[in-house]
Amino acid sequence: MLLRNFLLDSQLELSDIYTGGTNARSWTSLKRRVNLEPVPLGPREADLVRRIFSVLHANDPTLLAAWKVALSGGAIDARRVQMLAYQLLPTRTEVIAPDQFLSLVFANPVARAELQEIVGILQERSALEPVPLPGAPAGWTLALHGRYTRAEILSAVGYLTPTARPLSDSGCLPLTEAMTEVLFVTLDKSEGFDERVQYKDYAISPELFHWQTQNRAGPNNNSGRRYTDSPANGWKFQLFVREDRDAAYVAVGPVRLVSHESDRPISITWRLDKPLTAELFRKFSVLRG
Repeated sequence: MLLRNFLLDSQLELSDIYTGGTNARSWTSLKRRVNLEPVPLGPREADLVRRIFSVLHANDPTLLAAWKVALSGGAIDARRVQMLAYQLLPTRTEVIAPDQFLSLVFANPVARAELQEIVGILQERSALEPVPLPGAPAGWTLALHGRYTRAEILSAVGYLTPTARPLSDSGCLPLTEAMTEVLFVTLDKSEGFDERVQYKDYAISPELFHWQTQNRAGPNNNSGRRYTDSPANGWKFQLFVREDRDAAYVAVGPVRLVSHESDRPISITWRLDKPLTAELFRKFSVLRG
């Protein structure tokens, strides 16, 4: 039975089928469990399907179209396929090129079929306009207000590559060559964060966002002046916001300094180049408490 038909007949959601963690579950693993999948296991099938839950947030039409074409044997959009590769194979020590990743997927026809069906469902459900991320350096494969995980963003900006997968878990990623800093913001820090992490981040309005730097940044050191001396110093900033640790980040887009105050952390008000939608403003403003 196709997943799409099963969802319609059972009135279940994708989130009812797919789970992560130690008890990760997928459509393929469920069928294998009850002996409904006759095709033999392919190499690393379990590694591929156990992470399919982690792409269910995808709503970028250009990204999904690139995945669909590549999974069908068409042209490879290298960076967008890299985003999928490092999302499904998240071990930080493993590096893989887009063509190698697709070779692995094609060696697993069951996993490939499941991925193709999932991508089709996500395409049908996406209402996002395919607007490239404004102000982004050339080559960044991201859309304004698209949803992405950290691994997808780091791959999209070229930080994770087919030959290098450096660790990055900070809230800020300065990319010196591009003179652009990626700002990762999690609004609800009540779960999974050190108790000392109490930054007050929230949308003030659809055009303004309140953000606090990390504690090491002060108005008199290089980290702090990167923000407070902008844009005259040439630095640009791209903001990515998620509601909590379980959500994917929204590519909010470029922000510009309006004002700053305090010290370690510095409280900054950013002006968004592109306003938040009414839905995003509702989600990003109510968590300020």
